[in-house]
Amino acid sequence: MNRKFRKFIWAGWLTAGLATAMIWSMPAISLGQGTVETGETGDVAQAGDLVVTRPLTREELGPFPDDPAMALDYLIYKRYFEPKKHENKVVYLTIDDGPSHKTAEYLDILESRGVKATFFLLGKQVARYPEATRAIRDRGHKLANHTYTHVYKTVYQSVDVFMEEVERTRAAILETAGVDVRLVRAPGGVYGHFEKSYYRRLEAAGYVNHDWNLDSKDSVMKKATADKIMSHIRAANKDRQVAVVLLHDSGKTSSLEALPQIIDYYLGEGYTFEVLPENETVAVHNILPLREIKAEVEAALRARDAAGQ
Repeated sequence: MNRKFRKFIWAGWLTAGLATAMIWSMPAISLGQGTVETGETGDVAQAGDLVVTRPLTREELGPFPDDPAMALDYLIYKRYFEPKKHENKVVYLTIDDGPSHKTAEYLDILESRGVKATFFLLGKQVARYPEATRAIRDRGHKLANHTYTHVYKTVYQSVDVFMEEVERTRAAILETAGVDVRLVRAPGGVYGHFEKSYYRRLEAAGYVNHDWNLDSKDSVMKKATADKIMSHIRAANKDRQVAVVLLHDSGKTSSLEALPQIIDYYLGEGYTFEVLPENETVAVHNILPLREIKAEVEAALRARDAAGQ
């Protein structure tokens, strides 16, 4: 990477106000012509229109040691089409949109039942409720990234804006709680929002997007009550082996009141509670851009096999 390009990258980060939070084991991908450094030897390989500014190890390059751009897609392919396997019934409680003035009550309920959850936090809420952010950390729960504003028209203007929101939230959580988060959830989910470039930018920057497979409907249900939310969850669960439950810490009393019932239901059904993993996916929304990446990787693997590589 030449000196001029390196200055350009750092100028962009400084403008975004992230210079104090750039210690990150897997920096971001950038658009433009350039090269890719491989992790073990420092060799340089051409990446076409993508510049990956983090080292790719020999293991990550996998079957594409001479094609880092395809190697990146191969990592996405493995991550999202080979999700974490579970031998026993597991439930992941995921709580979005906080922290809020009710976060302490969520934490008390979780502690009273002895379970942990993953909190997907908004950067603007972290700035507003720093003590609640630290309390989530101190109670042993997982902190994760839900962008800064959650405003669709802002967040999804472009992949650049999306990544700026992710990085701004990461910096806010790091400054507030001292935790460098890698887990991301797209506001409103990936349907209708993500293109292939979103997965590529997240992967190159070391982030993992986590979807859900059971929406409690607590944020959209009309005249929601704890009983109505619980009835929906019970009907939607259908004895699934793994449940990634979507809940919200957005100040609604019905969501808070439903939480003890939800926990007791899953405990009674023999589920183990876990927080979402750092490096593996659990629930994946199989949208067209992901399927396109899958098709491209599998075609490249077939071509490689045909060539006897």
